Amino acid sequence: MIINESDLKGTDYKISKSFNKQIYSFSELLNDMASNEYSRLENYYKDKFEFIKFKDEEVIVENSNKDKFIVFGKNSNGFFTVNKNKEVWLIPFHYSDIQEPLFINSSLHQFRCCYCLLLSVLFYALGKGIDKENARLKLARNFEEDILKIDNRSVHSLFYRNYIFAIENAELPTHFTPMDYVTTGRHFIPQ
Repeated sequence: MIINESDLKGTDYKISKSFNKQIYSFSELLNDMASNEYSRLENYYKDKFEFIKFKDEEVIVENSNKDKFIVFGKNSNGFFTVNKNKEVWLIPFHYSDIQEPLFINSSLHQFRCCYCLLLSVLFYALGKGIDKENARLKLARNFEEDILKIDNRSVHSLFYRNYIFAIENAELPTHFTPMDYVTTGRHFIPQ
């Protein structure tokens, strides 16, 4: 499962439903391949992005108000969900700096499009380098304009504003952090 009860510890959410693995007929498989937005989301481990690949991997969580959300991914701050209005929100883990759920996009399709643009910016920065301030500002402006064209509500989201800031200030998650070395046993913290 993409999340479990320990991920939800300290939050107002609990798992209300998970699904069994689905076996597809050939025609069902072809239909799913054409419409499966999840299969188009790539994990990006340097920023702890991880997504499900199939609809039967969804997990439904609900809060104390009985609001239900479909969980389809997570990152270091929380889990990505779709609400009853089909909007994508990030619900924070209890240890996150983020305190309230964040609106991200108006739909899963728009999230996928914007997220792919974000990945393209990350890989562009790795491949081309954006050492000069002018190049960073231009890249940030282009990213913001592209997101605005896809989903004009999302460009005001703190989720994308943080990445625009990171582009402008050369703080993109394009390398491992010191904690990646610690958690993989490649460095220890003396006591």
